[in-house]
Amino acid sequence: MATLSTSGISTGQTIQASQITQIVTALNGGASTDINIQGNLQLGSITDVEATIGSLGSSGTSGSSGTSGSSGTSGSSGTSGSSGTSGSSGSSGTSGSSGSSGTSGSSGTSGSSGSSGSSGSSGTSIPISVNYISMGASSAASPTIINGTSNPSLDDINGGVVVAYGSANTSGLRFGFSAASYTKDFQCTVIFPGANTVTSTSGNSGRYLHFSATPHDAAKTYNCLTTGLGGLNGYKFDYNSVTGGTTYIPSTSGADSGQFLESAGILTVGYSYDNNMVVFRSFIAK
Repeated sequence: MATLSTSGISTGQTIQASQITQIVTALNGGASTDINIQGNLQLGSITDVEATIGSLGSSGTSGSSGTSGSSGTSGSSGTSGSSGTSGSSGSSGTSGSSGSSGTSGSSGTSGSSGSSGSSGSSGTSIPISVNYISMGASSAASPTIINGTSNPSLDDINGGVVVAYGSANTSGLRFGFSAASYTKDFQCTVIFPGANTVTSTSGNSGRYLHFSATPHDAAKTYNCLTTGLGGLNGYKFDYNSVTGGTTYIPSTSGADSGQFLESAGILTVGYSYDNNMVVFRSFIAK
């Protein structure tokens, strides 16, 4: 692309027509010519520029060149344009995968204690019974027997007290565990006042009580023991073993044998079916 040339133009030189022509031709657009401007170019309004550019494009004749004006001052910067509207929101992304489970928390504190349970029912008390038995005309050879059907019976006096009285000088009293098929523990206390009746206030010191027992179950052997005071205050100890159904009678050797209990004497009787034992313990109340 051609440019305007200043060749041959200087002070004191004659300006050639060709030099003017190239300027006119360039401004008229007759030739493709670059126009380089150094310094400031002052323009009027955009309309004036468009009009001027349009008039330059017409094929009118060029006017005479004017004198160059002084450079104009730079114009102020224009104001910024308003912001454009925001674009629409994009679509949501897919959900991410679930994270791993966290560690378990520490155990909570223990709960409070439960309320107390209701009280149990009261146990059944067993009162100590006192029974009286008249031995009548019984003897050592033909004793009065206490069994399951007698009055009182073994159950009546179990755990209680028996007061035995009668008019015979030697009365007999036998505990018939075999006749009653007695298979449980038994214990009682026998008081022998040596009197004729329950209401008598004086006993006969010359009377004696002969005692014996028949344990139950012929398949068993029983250990039988008598200890304490015998007749005439003799200290006695007697032991024997018998099979069930056989009567145990303490030693009968002499008047002071262990089979007798003197007047005002007390006898305790014990029987254990499970442990195979019969025990008599006698003493004199003084």
